[in-house]
Amino acid sequence: MSLSFSGHGVIAGLAVGGLPDGTVDEDTLANNAVGSGKLASGVGGKVLQAVWTNTSTVTSTNTVFGWDDTLPQRSEGTEILSQSFTPQSASSNILIQAKINYGLSVNARAYTEMEHINLQWYLASGNTDVRTYSARVGTSGTSYYIRVNTGGETTHRFSTANNSNMLITEIA
Repeated sequence: MSLSFSGHGVIAGLAVGGLPDGTVDEDTLANNAVGSGKLASGVGGKVLQAVWTNTSTVTSTNTVFGWDDTLPQRSEGTEILSQSFTPQSASSNILIQAKINYGLSVNARAYTEMEHINLQWYLASGNTDVRTYSARVGTSGTSYYIRVNTGGETTHRFSTANNSNMLITEIA
């Protein structure tokens, strides 16, 4: 293959696909040189924003949480985490991930083990209106206590390392 260079930045004699494999790599491409149409199927999902909230506050409650087959309501249980969120796009998806550390006690008998539960919810944003996402806890009866960010007793353990948190991620 014969190549010639003009004084105007033109290479003559180079056919499409005429470069050896490995000649052009990711580092030699200009930013945004590859559009989404050239990406492999299933590649994408740009993160538009992520919002984090965290609490190490010890909360003790025996508020009953509906123990039935209905959707939980804002009036049920005790709110542990709450975060205001405004999507940037009405066509995006929202991923909500929450971790709640807790201990239990029954009839004033404390179980000292600490547990945690991981919650995850994925939904379409639908619009760009501000909304508030929250995580709530409760018990199945008033003789039970759930103690957030500690074991079954009311004493705080492990300082702020024992915390509950929620991450809200908007994905294009």
